[in-house]
Amino acid sequence: MIVVEVFGKVKNKKAIRKYAEDILCDIGKNITSLFEVEIRFVTKIENGDYGYCVGDDEFVDIVIAKNIDGEPVPYREIMITLAHELVHAKQFAYRQQSSEHECNSKEKILFEKHWKVFDSAMMFS
Repeated sequence: MIVVEVFGKVKNKKAIRKYAEDILCDIGKNITSLFEVEIRFVTKIENGDYGYCVGDDEFVDIVIAKNIDGEPVPYREIMITLAHELVHAKQFAYRQQSSEHECNSKEKILFEKHWKVFDSAMMFS
């Protein structure tokens, strides 16, 4: 069972939680035990990263920056970064080696497949 919680000041938390759940159910079809994912949106990450993911096969903490070098990150890029970090979460769930190649190759595909449901007037209003 996958449980996702979203924290921080960000638009459309319910849609983001559903987006994350949909991605994890898509790429983590065999996750049957409790797997908790906390997604935290922060103003910035000290080292300038867009996001990161830490955890193990039971709990993952994903942190996403809303600003890079003092400039707001476009919402679309935030959601692509989240998709990237969710691939890392899947790697933790399956105890796989962390692979940037896998994350980079899947992030935009997952975004296009799963965010399109929410990509409407609510996203840009």
